[in-house]
Amino acid sequence: MEYHREKKESKVRKYLLVPSLFFLFGFLVAATNGTTLRKGEKNSSPVDSAFYKEVEQKLRALYPFKEPSEEEKIYESLRGLTNAYDDDYTTFFPPTNSKLFSQDINGSFSGIGAEISVRDGFLFIEGVLKGSPAEQAGVEAGDVILKINGEDLADKTFMDALKEIRGEVGTKVKLTLFSSKTEKTREVTVTRDVVEIPTLETESHSNTFVIHLWNFNEKSLPLFKKALEEFAQSGKENLLIDLRGNPGGFLDSAIDMLSYFVEQGKVLVQEDFGDNKDKYSAEERQVRSKGYEFPSQHRPKHIGVVIDSGSASASEIFAGALQDYGKALILGEKSFGKGSVQEYIPFENGSSLKVTIARWLTPNGRQISKKGIEPDIKIENVSKLETEELVKKFEEAISQKS
Repeated sequence: MEYHREKKESKVRKYLLVPSLFFLFGFLVAATNGTTLRKGEKNSSPVDSAFYKEVEQKLRALYPFKEPSEEEKIYESLRGLTNAYDDDYTTFFPPTNSKLFSQDINGSFSGIGAEISVRDGFLFIEGVLKGSPAEQAGVEAGDVILKINGEDLADKTFMDALKEIRGEVGTKVKLTLFSSKTEKTREVTVTRDVVEIPTLETESHSNTFVIHLWNFNEKSLPLFKKALEEFAQSGKENLLIDLRGNPGGFLDSAIDMLSYFVEQGKVLVQEDFGDNKDKYSAEERQVRSKGYEFPSQHRPKHIGVVIDSGSASASEIFAGALQDYGKALILGEKSFGKGSVQEYIPFENGSSLKVTIARWLTPNGRQISKKGIEPDIKIENVSKLETEELVKKFEEAISQKS
């Protein structure tokens, strides 16, 4: 799920924290066939705009079949340009693909209910929504999609693959998956449906109140506050926040929730702007706690946060901040490692550009992107554990620490 926020001085440029769409973007890296030079030619052309023009002229003169339109050439050139930056989350969208992306941002789509991104040229399952068609079919976070309906993906762009995965409600799509956990290949058939993004559920076990948080969206904060009130009413000593499979969402939601646990003014997350850091003040590079008053006098004695390989983006910011300040015990598996900020720029012709402008760091300066959050207590196959077993392991861990 992507995080985005409006810049105050512009209504059309948006910041996004990626990972998190339910179909993230990028391009599949296709192997290119080697070519040979025509007889008598030398490989001495400088690599500049004149060289680009020379290649274009050769194509026009020699290609004997139907040429792409000028519009298609420009769009493909721009997609190649962004691909050269070697950043899975920096890309150019032609108008049709831009429309699909816009639908994803607004959470309106039908499909299988899996969050998909590109890693090292492979289509990668970041997370699977609870109760989604993908979950019901056995798709898991960490799976790599090798084929769609029996067809290899080597020469397809991400959006080509996306269009094949999506489809009308009730129709089926067959996916050939490679599991990064078992290192085995399998086929699953998923029946497409309207995907509704769940937000939050609560339950109680033993001496622990559990909040299952599936997404950081505009509904999350009031639901989270209500859940904290339910915790107080339950009389339980411990609070366990389950972020398994949570792909992230709105950063503001994560900051608001963290503000119930971290004192006002303390840094919750930092932005690394790389070579552009001098354009931003220290305050602009840091996001701080708002110091919200806890909804009740009854505060948790122990707090736990559960993460897995499907926990990404805002989930990692949430877990990382509580871990850095020693406010919570982090349990489970290393998180996905998705911590970059994108600026989204739509153009008048319907196309759009999404470019990485920063990376997120925890309060102590740990990089989230590609590294993820390491749990304090490792639990194998945590994504498959029932809540009761999860609570048991949490309570065992805090009893050992006491």
